[in-house]
Amino acid sequence: MKIYETPEGADMYTEMRGGADFSEHKDTLVKHIGDGSTLLELGMGPANDYAWMRNVFKVTGSDYSEVFLGRAKEKFPEGDFMLLNAKTMDTERRFDAIFSNKVYQHFDLPTTKIAMAAQAKVLNDHGTIAHTFWVGKDTVEDFEDRTYYFHSKENLTAAIEEAGFTIVFTHDYNEFNQEDGFDSVFVIAKKN
Repeated sequence: MKIYETPEGADMYTEMRGGADFSEHKDTLVKHIGDGSTLLELGMGPANDYAWMRNVFKVTGSDYSEVFLGRAKEKFPEGDFMLLNAKTMDTERRFDAIFSNKVYQHFDLPTTKIAMAAQAKVLNDHGTIAHTFWVGKDTVEDFEDRTYYFHSKENLTAAIEEAGFTIVFTHDYNEFNQEDGFDSVFVIAKKN
């Protein structure tokens, strides 16, 4: 995903996302995670979600892109940020919850399962994951230097459960107006 590692690529992504964030689901997150909990945001990109999460949780923003991290540090100098690979989760820190908004479309299903198992290792006992995913019919699309995986909801939730979690909430929704059904799913799961 080298495009996100360049200033031009980060600019393109930031422009494409605009100010879009996941704050409309804040109440659901607070209900399942708890106000004031420690939360790791994976793949924070332009920090749209970090902006509101820092007022609700003890949030640590992370990304694989040093460009996005640098920009977040400039925007939120008091913030807590780390360079982190969302697959390997190489950190000694522990969190009550982990959140991502459309990060795992860059991972095939076996890699997603590995990433979920790695997340269990950095969660406190009975910790929570909360992730949004693009969904589809297990299709793959290539675009410039990126590959996008659109897994079925059933395969995603099975991968999460196989990684040691119990699904406690799912919500199907449309980020874009789809005439043939929903294009996204929000999944919350508790560590076993």
